[in-house]
Amino acid sequence: MNAYPKNLLPGLVSALIALGFSACGKSDPTPPAEVSFITDIKPLLTDKCLPCHNTGTLLGELNLESRLLAFQKGSKGTFIVPGKPDDSRIYHVLVKPRADDDAMPPEGHAMSPIDIGKIRDWIKQGADWPEGEEGTLVPPNPAEA
Repeated sequence: MNAYPKNLLPGLVSALIALGFSACGKSDPTPPAEVSFITDIKPLLTDKCLPCHNTGTLLGELNLESRLLAFQKGSKGTFIVPGKPDDSRIYHVLVKPRADDDAMPPEGHAMSPIDIGKIRDWIKQGADWPEGEEGTLVPPNPAEA
């Protein structure tokens, strides 16, 4: 014999399912670790993005040589919107499927999901990008690349 009256069982099952879905929807209360522009983001941008997104090549209207240039608005949207990865064009092109023509970076320079997560977290944390020499990215010499 069932321990619950038949008329309560459907409600109990529904409540348990709803509880399960709400528990799945909760995120880890621990915020992501602070992402540093200097140690985490600058090397990624320099290695994976800067070869094509600099003053000399300026592909996709994006120049990552400085904060001033990187935070500009292009014809398809603002490249980096502090605090808002979903509004940042740079994040959108990183998460596109590889088959998409707008997916970045190109195959040879693809970022790992961990690196893309760092970019997302950095933008979400305010996209801190220092001014001056510390925040300047230098494109590789084409003869060295």
